[in-house]
Amino acid sequence: MRSSLEAQAREAEENKAEERESEEEQTVAESEQEKNIAKKRKIEGIEEEKIPEEKKADKTTRGGNYTVLGRLSVPGTKRKYTVTQDELKRRIMAENMSNNLLRSLIRVRKEDLPEELREQRPIKAKTKKSMFSALSEGEATDLAQDLGAMLGRHVNLDMTESVPSAEADVAKNTLCTLQHLLREKLGEESPFSLLTHTLGPQVVDVVISFLISQFK
Repeated sequence: MRSSLEAQAREAEENKAEERESEEEQTVAESEQEKNIAKKRKIEGIEEEKIPEEKKADKTTRGGNYTVLGRLSVPGTKRKYTVTQDELKRRIMAENMSNNLLRSLIRVRKEDLPEELREQRPIKAKTKKSMFSALSEGEATDLAQDLGAMLGRHVNLDMTESVPSAEADVAKNTLCTLQHLLREKLGEESPFSLLTHTLGPQVVDVVISFLISQFK
């Protein structure tokens, strides 16, 4: 009995230690992000001195929206995406995103972050970070579409030869039904869509659409 209680106590202490370590890591990470933002702002400030006035508008917010460079763009191809206020609110809601991390993603100074967004979150919050956190919804859409194009261009399953004709219609109808159900289940307000910035549901849809297309 005593050993069991001691084991539970040790486990509780270990869990608390892990939580403290996780919070410390996040604090350090956000501190680094603050420094990176400051460095980028300093560099951008130097660069802006060389940019004609008519071109500076591209670095400002337009109607509460932000223009950001794609995170997956090939060097030398500066693909830009517009991040709207609605998208920012979705990120805050889904990922419990702190102000510091939010500003690092849209690359704005503290004073440039809209008041309504500053009020929603504390400066430091326990953000649910993932590889998707850096993606804008626009870039997620392009990524899913490019994946679909690559599938269609480089993969040929030729279902007409591998699936008997008597079963082909059943298989195709089953995939269509599955696609319809997943579109309803993985809508834009679903956690899967929110946490992957719409990439997850779009990739699922693209793959199923590709499979359906193989039944000619």
